[in-house]
Amino acid sequence: MPRDAADLFSLINRIEVGLILVDQHSNIRLWNEWMHKVTGVHPEQAKDTPLQALFTEPLSESLTSAIQMACEQGLSRRLSHQLHPRLLPLNKPGQNYPLNHSVLISPVQFDDQPYCLIQIQDVSNTVRREQHLREAESLLRFEKQALAMVAQNLPLSRVLNQICHDFKKLVPNSCMNLLIPNTEFTQLCTPFEQTNSLLPTQVELTAADLPPAQAARQRHSIMTTAVEGWSNLGHWWCQPFFDTDDQLAGVVQLAWPSEIKEPTATPSLLERITQLMALALQSSHQIEQIRWLAQHDSLTGLYNRQRLNELLLAQCRQAEHRQQGFALFFIDLDGFKAVNDRFGHNAGDALLIELAQRLQAQLPKDNVIARLGGDELVVIATHVTHDDEAFAAGNQLICSISQPFSYHGEQLQVGASVGFSIYPDQGTTPRALLTRADNAMYLAKTRGKGQVASCEAR
Repeated sequence: MPRDAADLFSLINRIEVGLILVDQHSNIRLWNEWMHKVTGVHPEQAKDTPLQALFTEPLSESLTSAIQMACEQGLSRRLSHQLHPRLLPLNKPGQNYPLNHSVLISPVQFDDQPYCLIQIQDVSNTVRREQHLREAESLLRFEKQALAMVAQNLPLSRVLNQICHDFKKLVPNSCMNLLIPNTEFTQLCTPFEQTNSLLPTQVELTAADLPPAQAARQRHSIMTTAVEGWSNLGHWWCQPFFDTDDQLAGVVQLAWPSEIKEPTATPSLLERITQLMALALQSSHQIEQIRWLAQHDSLTGLYNRQRLNELLLAQCRQAEHRQQGFALFFIDLDGFKAVNDRFGHNAGDALLIELAQRLQAQLPKDNVIARLGGDELVVIATHVTHDDEAFAAGNQLICSISQPFSYHGEQLQVGASVGFSIYPDQGTTPRALLTRADNAMYLAKTRGKGQVASCEAR
């Protein structure tokens, strides 16, 4: 037990709770060391001073009312931080943000005089834990919605825009954006329409001579340096993410004005959002790859038979609507088997790739080029509408295909036999046009190869 008043006050000053004793006029009779540490006001300075006089801001009406009721009616009351977030204008020691606290008001009697004991509890840790739990719950909902959109294979732009929109609900007054590399890998640019000046929308990339991952990480540091000069930039975070080949896939950036307190969950939010965006980009890329493979020849990159049928049907419908013809060319390579037999299949594959690139470079962009398999190619020429034009175009195809190709010091060369059909004179359906062009190609072969033939003998 304390032996005297000095021991009692020493014990009170060791309590990690604020203690204030006021009389019925709200004059301070006790002000312990905890209050001294938080406010900077010494107990001797506080003694006999009205409670309001020690603060520049007005006290909460709930607090002054509870003190009055304790002194006059002997009523106790607990004022929680949840319902009364700013009872006393207290700040964290050495920091410029409010101290979260709750208050217990208790009536006491000394020498038959009413007093009020005010106990102030720092609940900052509790508030922080509750905030983290709320943020975690919000983040889980956010993740669930984002993953559902990715799983539904929704358009990438819609998924990314929704992620940015939902993030603003998690962190009010903030903004978020995505920067992705251009095809030359010389810039990071935003794919969105940017309206917030807090965020950089374009960053130049350097260090192109470094390995991909190392270069990407160095570029991240360069990006950080690039935005340091932004005068209106408050708090800014950025985090890069990489694809499965360790190439830089993008950079997520977050910002909020300097006068806004940094969100407590920013690092974890940034990391998780980065993962979600990387997943969305990767999923979109994989879907695009699957769709591309379903429509293209994997060796040459030309359209495959299935996609040719779809495009040919669409072309027939369009030609019918516009009352305009077009030509279909069926190409069979002459001497391709000999190249495979003499130089190997790798040489044959390289030759097919070269021929595909030649045709793509030679023909107008609106023409369709497809590989049906082996050494058979098909061209839909929208600009050719008559037999004379078709014969001329067919000879140009043969000339282009017949040019030698250098492969590991060897000269590879093939010829071509070409048959054609004209819409609508020789057919109005994909099947009819393909059949007649194929028949014409065999006619060209029987005539000695290296020729152009129509399905109507000429």
